[in-house]
Formats: sequence, C-alpha cells, structure tokens
Amino acid sequence: MMPAVGAVVVLTKLDSTPRLFVTAVDDGDDTVTGVLLADLAAETLQRLASVGDRHRREELVLAVTQTELARFCVPVEECRQLDESGFDGAARRERETQ
Repeated sequence: MMPAVGAVVVLTKLDSTPRLFVTAVDDGDDTVTGVLLADLAAETLQRLASVGDRHRREELVLAVTQTELARFCVPVEECRQLDESGFDGAARRERETQ
C-alpha cells in the first residue's frame, strides 16, 4: 500500500529501522521521498505529533520541503507505514533523544 504524503514510515531494510516523514510519493516508480524524523527539529516533531487533520499535515510537509534537509527516495516495498499511535510514539521518542 502506497503511503500518503505526510505519513511516517519505517525503513525496514535497515537494521536501525529509521523513520521517514513522507514528503512526496511517485506512484509510477513506486517510491516515496522524505526526511528522517531524526533530522527534524524538536519543534517540528512536536507539531507533527499534534497535527491530526490532513490539511495541517500537508502545510507541515510544505514547510519541511522548503528546508535544506537531506531527502531520501526509497522503494515502497522497503517501507512499513506506522499507524497514528505509532507515529505519536515515534515523534515523542525522536524529541526525547534531541
């Protein structure tokens, strides 16, 4: 299943299972592009964890894509989408380690 823009996915092919905030989806190539949660500022992570509606999540995606953060493009089959509760926990853990 193709994750949506604004979703958080786990990169399953890596031992550390980093989490990626999806900023773009390419249905034709079956890839997603995003930034690592670990690279986001604590304030951004807090905003991500508190954003529930799709419109506000898309606004946050736009803000993140305008930054100089490294972006990663990965095949969809190497991703596992987190549910909303999993996302909140992932964002909280990332904030705590910063």
